[in-house]
Amino acid sequence: MRKFALIVGILAGLSLFAGRAEASLVYSLDVISSPTIGSGSQGTVTLDQISANQVNVTVELEPGVLFVNTGGPHTPFVFNLAETVLGAVVTVLDDPSLYYYSPEESPAATPYGTFTDGIAYTGPNGGGNGDAGPLVFSVTSASGITLADFVGNAGGYYFAADVLGTNGGTGSVAALGVSTVPLPAALPLFLTAVVGAAGYGVRRRKAA
Repeated sequence: MRKFALIVGILAGLSLFAGRAEASLVYSLDVISSPTIGSGSQGTVTLDQISANQVNVTVELEPGVLFVNTGGPHTPFVFNLAETVLGAVVTVLDDPSLYYYSPEESPAATPYGTFTDGIAYTGPNGGGNGDAGPLVFSVTSASGITLADFVGNAGGYYFAADVLGTNGGTGSVAALGVSTVPLPAALPLFLTAVVGAAGYGVRRRKAA
């Protein structure tokens, strides 16, 4: 009976942590338009499900990489929302003095195509100007919004940014539809507790 209870507890705990993990997705900005920008991932885009009506987006660039607005056309950061998301409201949380939501129809990120939404940058245009971020904003919808509502555009790109890269060149970096689910920080502690409880049960049986 105790063994059955332990198994039920383990399954319930794993289910709980799996639910937490699904509330966050991380995309890598590792598709690069030019080698003059750099190589490898230039940053990450993290989606966090805050509530049934809100998803927060955090864009963190690698050290030495800056958000820029070089024209072309380019938009410092663009993303794609599903058509089923109604009345989306985008609010810049960090830093609203530098970034603002651009309701422009079909903002572009050459050569990765157009997107449904974009975040504009108030700084001067050109590669000599830029900001390291991070860029943080929320997307809310009274009808509900989930991580699955962030979709790829016609080319399959979910996000793109206009950057000054680690090699000193400017251009676009993008994220394809490949994401990873980060392991909850407390999961190792949970597994340790499970192993300890199992070991304790074995020792008690041997002692008996």
